[in-house]
Amino acid sequence: RHRHEWEVIIETLRSLGYRVSEVPTVFSPHLLPPHLGGTPQVRDRVFILGTYVGKRRAMRAVDTPPTVSRGPVDGWDPAAWNADWILDDDATIPNVHTYRLGADEVAWIEAWDDLVQRMYAEKGLRLPGFPLWADEWKPERSLDAEYLDRLPSWKRNFLIKNARFYDDHKVLIDSWRRAHPEFRRFPDSRRKLEWQAQDSASLWDTIMHFRPSGIRAKAPSYYPALVAITQTSVVGQRRRRITPHEAARLQGLPRSFSFDGQRDPASYKQVGNGVAVGAAWHVF
Repeated sequence: RHRHEWEVIIETLRSLGYRVSEVPTVFSPHLLPPHLGGTPQVRDRVFILGTYVGKRRAMRAVDTPPTVSRGPVDGWDPAAWNADWILDDDATIPNVHTYRLGADEVAWIEAWDDLVQRMYAEKGLRLPGFPLWADEWKPERSLDAEYLDRLPSWKRNFLIKNARFYDDHKVLIDSWRRAHPEFRRFPDSRRKLEWQAQDSASLWDTIMHFRPSGIRAKAPSYYPALVAITQTSVVGQRRRRITPHEAARLQGLPRSFSFDGQRDPASYKQVGNGVAVGAAWHVF
């Protein structure tokens, strides 16, 4: 999406005398084993490494390959990660209650988890991977073709998929709705779910994010990339968010590291804006 900007960066660095690859070096810490500084966080970042060789040589070195390839290192299997790798014992966390889920958040998860359980118990299926929009669960035949034609293709596709999901599981979904009348009072974004947790048996076994686009659930092998805003990962089995200290661990800092009394929002922001130590070291 930013081809022009990328070309400007590469051309500028070469004009300053740095030999750089025009192919981005993309790497993530979850591709590194722990002993090389890896962490269980999928955090793809572009690294641009330049070697100063003078402008003439730099402008000729147009076939320079990327520094590293995006792939596991030293035979490491990224699926071997476990989300617990970064977690501290709850008993050692000061004010641990401030990270625990509130009653409303627990209610959102419990309602959706009941659907997960019913789908598996009655049909032997996990939820599909496309975004589930409960407000759009209606028969496909009831969709307005003219309205659909006016929509962007991505939204039209999601509406059709949700309608077909409802048609395929109407009896189960209607029964689930009757069992959870409170669901209608959930915020709009909490009536949406993105199941990316593969064969996880329960939402409480996943890593979750409360996003503006819905609740996103992922398998508990590694965490989504930290961001410098409030979408802090929720560890289902702990029923709480990760702490700033645990977030720092995701960026490769040691357990001995401390933010030394800094307010949590500032710490989350710093960590979310950071670069994973192990990934940078590996590329360097």
